[in-house]
Amino acid sequence: MLTVDKKEVIRREHFLQRKSIRRIARELGYSRRTVRKALQDSDVPVYRRIAPTRYPVLQSVIPFIDNWLKEDESQPKKQRHTAMRIWIRLKGEHGFTGGESTVRRYVHKKRLVVPEVFVPLIYQPGSDAQADWGEAKVIVDGEATIAQFFVLRLCYSGACLVVAYPNQKQEAFFDGHQQNFEFLGGVPKRIIYDNLTTAVKKVLSGRNRQEQDSFTAFRSHFLFESVFCQLAKGNEKGGVENIIGYVRRNFFVPVPKVSSFAELNQILHQKCLDNLNRIPARKQKSIGQFLQEEKGCFLPLPKHSFDCCRTVPVNADSCSRIQFETNKYSVPTDFAYQTLSCKAYPFQIKIVRQEKVIAEHRRCYGRYQETLNPVHYLKVLEQKPGAFLQAKPLSDWQLPEVFEEFYAGLKERGPEKATREYIRTLRLIEEFSFDDVRAAIEKSLSLKIYQPDAVRLFLIEKKINAPPSFQKLEVTGLLSHLAKYQVRMAQPVSYNQLLGREEK
Repeated sequence: MLTVDKKEVIRREHFLQRKSIRRIARELGYSRRTVRKALQDSDVPVYRRIAPTRYPVLQSVIPFIDNWLKEDESQPKKQRHTAMRIWIRLKGEHGFTGGESTVRRYVHKKRLVVPEVFVPLIYQPGSDAQADWGEAKVIVDGEATIAQFFVLRLCYSGACLVVAYPNQKQEAFFDGHQQNFEFLGGVPKRIIYDNLTTAVKKVLSGRNRQEQDSFTAFRSHFLFESVFCQLAKGNEKGGVENIIGYVRRNFFVPVPKVSSFAELNQILHQKCLDNLNRIPARKQKSIGQFLQEEKGCFLPLPKHSFDCCRTVPVNADSCSRIQFETNKYSVPTDFAYQTLSCKAYPFQIKIVRQEKVIAEHRRCYGRYQETLNPVHYLKVLEQKPGAFLQAKPLSDWQLPEVFEEFYAGLKERGPEKATREYIRTLRLIEEFSFDDVRAAIEKSLSLKIYQPDAVRLFLIEKKINAPPSFQKLEVTGLLSHLAKYQVRMAQPVSYNQLLGREEK
């Protein structure tokens, strides 16, 4: 093969010295065919194999390798032959004596696929968005956790909001959309998804999908169109795939240490706001400037928010608890043994009866745990005060010290009724705020009045802004103040007069 400098000599001899091809071939010792090629092409020579590659060492076992690779096409990706596994099988089953590198080169060449060719795309403002989930490690309340974060990315501007959740369940999926729509200031006309089960019930032919009824209702609320990628074609939503990698590298490095998911989402919200000021590569404007252009093209936000929850029927047991997933949550004892509805939000549980919320709890993501509200059991404890000290719902109830002081005062006045009257006092939390009840108990303690009815009176006075009913008096002054009042015993004649009867 002629080198580029030898080509130059031939070309100079012919074009500058005007020598013929025959003469050049005779003087330089090349064939006339080689001289003609040099005259036709001045580029750097490239080696091109004409004859097929021969594998003298592998020749006898190539049929077995080809057969195993063909069978692998129908097997799961993680259970296919590696080059090393093929080499081991060849040695054990067919007595192959060649090296692993020989097998590796052949397998690499056989598996080499022609890269897919793509078409550059352009998007109109407000038209398209892509949505997907990512995951990253975070430290929540001192415990390492894998957070699932939802991203909805606009195709025109690249703007997005990242929201983290403990899982990828449907209520989180819906909530992530709604928070993104509010952050972006509108709803894109079309959103592209993978074939995730929270949206797709069944994959049909082509791009046709049978959607989950709840997802259809969600789309109907916001009126956007859904488009699903072909199977194993995540590149069809490459924009959101890229931003997930960007978020993981920039928002979750170093690993965030937070007290709760609420704090984590505040951090992510601020990072997304800062991201609006970023100018992407090969762009002249920031993401936020592009977003402003899109806002006039979005679908408007609905007047009312979507109830982003999963509703399931539940039954309250004899201990006034319902079970959702593996965990139990309390309801007021009036609803024991009844069929209720549980609304599961990403971070909250609401228990409903006839469209009225009767109990709310923080959602628990552990297993086989109980979340009991002490107030739910006070009515039964008033009827069964003997169970007060062993009541499980009250075991972890940390009350302010003034409650214990009030209970001690009740015991001094009348030990036999103290527990029942203390429970009556606690039941005021059912009607009034906890802070108001505490303030009323503090007022009762300052006046040395140990009566549930007195506490209630203070609460009512505050509610209606009435003047105080009790004045702080010395004991002697209080007795002298009451001494001027005399109450006569009623006579039976008075009752007859009241009833309009004459005395016989």
